[in-house]
Amino acid sequence: MHDYQFRVAGEETISTPVGDIDSIKLERVRKSPDVHTYIWLAKKWSFVILKILHQEKGEPDYVLNLTEGTVGNKSIE
Repeated sequence: MHDYQFRVAGEETISTPVGDIDSIKLERVRKSPDVHTYIWLAKKWSFVILKILHQEKGEPDYVLNLTEGTVGNKSIE
């Protein structure tokens, strides 16, 4: 089992394929200044993951975006 630490990096309204959504941005705490991972959670939608961005110096960025979803039988929008 691995333990990871995150810090709240702020709040943002981000544009997603399902629309602009207010989010909380988390950053994974790491020892290396060359590696960054960010996660955006939807404030209004039970903190569902909207986006994940992973960056490493000298490597391509990896991005995961929510394209559709439901929470409590309601479409995320």
